[in-house]
Amino acid sequence: MKHYLAILDSYFFERSEQFQYKNNTYTPKSFADYLEINVDNYISITSFTHHPFNKEFVLEIPDNYAGGAYLNLPLKDFIQTIDTCLMKGYTLVWDGCMEGNGYSNDRGLAMLPEDQYNRNLDLNSLIQEMDVNQQKRQIAFERLQTTDDHLMHITGIAENVKGEKFYIVKDSGSEYGPYNGYLYMSEAFFKMKTISVTLNRNALPESIKLMMSVQ
Repeated sequence: MKHYLAILDSYFFERSEQFQYKNNTYTPKSFADYLEINVDNYISITSFTHHPFNKEFVLEIPDNYAGGAYLNLPLKDFIQTIDTCLMKGYTLVWDGCMEGNGYSNDRGLAMLPEDQYNRNLDLNSLIQEMDVNQQKRQIAFERLQTTDDHLMHITGIAENVKGEKFYIVKDSGSEYGPYNGYLYMSEAFFKMKTISVTLNRNALPESIKLMMSVQ
């Protein structure tokens, strides 16, 4: 261990106990207090069939090195929870997979076209997307076709001219693409490529809150 720590020390700067933000000096603890974020107010949810629904389990993904528990919901309830959260004015953390021909930073789109070779992605185009259900989602996860590649910020819901639902997602990379760092993610892509979301417990639907309270 001492040799391991020595290697880390040789590559990383000494940790700063204080830093400046908006002309004020903070420690990590005082900055957390300034943000008024209580981590106990948040819950991570997912939707997979290899564990019982409506119970928490430790999700088997590399980024869950801390062994965090995720509430496992059926896909229908999973989508309802996300939509309820956004309609209540809350936002969510998205953990999911950015791979696939339907994901395009240049176009600001994440879609799941049936024709995987379709390069004519457009928010309002007549593109037939895959019909994603619980089983297809599970198979993609178990075959490592859906992995925890990236985290982004879901900020809202939109519709295209045909009334199809898209999630408004803000990336952390830069202000790229036609929407300055935002992209539109179709519901089909979301169902297939989402590993989990993290949200405020106050944003949960009342039915989910009730289910959790009686366990």
